[in-house]
Amino acid sequence: MKNKRKSRILHIQKVAGIAGSENHLLTLLPSLSKCGYQPTMLVLADPEDRPESFMEKMRDLDIETHLIPMSGDVDPFLVVRLIRYLKKHKFDVIHTHLFHADIYGTLAAKLVRCQPIISTKHGFNPWRSQPLYALPDRVAAAYQQQLIVISQAIGKWLADVEGLPESKMQVVHYAIDIDKFCCTHQATEELLTIPRPIIGTVTRLLHQKGVHVLLDAFARCLENCPTASLVIVGDGVERPQLEAQARTLGIAARTHFLGYVAHPKLSAIARAFDIFAFPTFGEGFGLVLLEAMTLGKPVVASNVMAIPEIAIEGETGLLVPPNDSNTLSQALLKLMSDPNLCQQLGRAGRQRVEREFTVESMVQKTIRVYEDVLD
Repeated sequence: MKNKRKSRILHIQKVAGIAGSENHLLTLLPSLSKCGYQPTMLVLADPEDRPESFMEKMRDLDIETHLIPMSGDVDPFLVVRLIRYLKKHKFDVIHTHLFHADIYGTLAAKLVRCQPIISTKHGFNPWRSQPLYALPDRVAAAYQQQLIVISQAIGKWLADVEGLPESKMQVVHYAIDIDKFCCTHQATEELLTIPRPIIGTVTRLLHQKGVHVLLDAFARCLENCPTASLVIVGDGVERPQLEAQARTLGIAARTHFLGYVAHPKLSAIARAFDIFAFPTFGEGFGLVLLEAMTLGKPVVASNVMAIPEIAIEGETGLLVPPNDSNTLSQALLKLMSDPNLCQQLGRAGRQRVEREFTVESMVQKTIRVYEDVLD
């Protein structure tokens, strides 16, 4: 390692719960600490946000964690609070995550003349294509020395849609701590009495995630495999509509909405799945696919954006067009009728995670970005 003293890295993100980017930080920051860096987590949160669980987990991992409140998306006083914080605490690198931290954090760091600034681009959001969001993100990128993108697909999308500079981009895929994720072996009571095979998904219940397409596909599957069950883990604004859709399709008795479930119980539930379905319309990465593959589950997922970087068609799962319930149902039925194929795909998926998506690889690639900008 090139740096002799511990370089202090400040990570800034708006937190409203624990999802993909938060789980990434919970893996990355402790690993950076073990590699001789000194990471600090600065959480931004609106009054209605619930960052406490994330902050508690960070502190349990011995990561210094602070909170700065904000009032809505437009809060000019947030810049003032960030400037005060940055003047009080000295850092070698400012590392921002997600839109609010990218804009407010970069502006504050620039005004305090903190250098260097790095941003990680975590996800695909259709609203980012609107000029109201694209312009400030593009301005912020001009003052950021490096942009870490979690997939080649999200990097290309941001370059095409927002005009972000590809020359600053470095791809660092998400990773998963296999031993930690797979440490739960207890069966979960929720699924003990559910008929098999079980098709499962773990996702936020938003239109972009395509759960309504999965419900249509599952209804078709029941015509050929009447013993199948569908388990949906996650919550979101569309849950009432999705539950109503299940009732309309006549599949409510075979469809189980479990709501939000945290680890380690989540891994116990996912372990009971026979097939993992992920019918998203667009994804910057898809950490839940890594989790499913780690558990040896065959996946059926949309062939969009970053998904082909994770799941390989015919090798670790089956990829289908988005928003196509007919093709999705055919892929699910193909796996339900062929247990040997399920085992083959699941085994290959686990091997791919062990080979391509290790925490060590993710951390070393991130450290190389730090060393580049520190040099």
